[in-house]
Amino acid sequence: MDWVRADDLDRTEGELDLHPEITVLAEVEQDGLAIGDPSEMRPELRRLDDYPEVEEAWLEYLVDQWEPWAKEMRRWHAVQKIYENLDFMRRRFEEAEERYELLLAVGLLEWRDPMDTPVRRHLLTAPTEIVLDAARGLLSVVPAASFERWPCRDRHTSSAGA
Repeated sequence: MDWVRADDLDRTEGELDLHPEITVLAEVEQDGLAIGDPSEMRPELRRLDDYPEVEEAWLEYLVDQWEPWAKEMRRWHAVQKIYENLDFMRRRFEEAEERYELLLAVGLLEWRDPMDTPVRRHLLTAPTEIVLDAARGLLSVVPAASFERWPCRDRHTSSAGA
């Protein structure tokens, strides 16, 4: 398609525009008949304004095909970025487990102590690890093998020591 740059079709952001004019090689006509000799081709300037059917087809393509594709690709890129970041973290933990700890934290409690110092604490934290299922290409965040369950045998015990 001469009216649009092929590289533009791979973009997922912004608006795609048609070139307002293009230059094509056209057959030379003699007495109303085209001469089929390729050496007789000459450059010819064509303006988009003269081809309204091109713009109509382009708008139909944008709405029916490109926009749904671009939306799906943006979603895929976002998921891929998360996957790459998670895999980077997984490899980093494998390289230096003694330096890093991965925790799942749930609930954030914020208050000010009597000295008006802000305090922020998670209500629940648990050690986790990132597991790669290479056969399926899945990364999962799961409880760490060292995870011990909270004591829940006696619900009346104080959690001060927990």
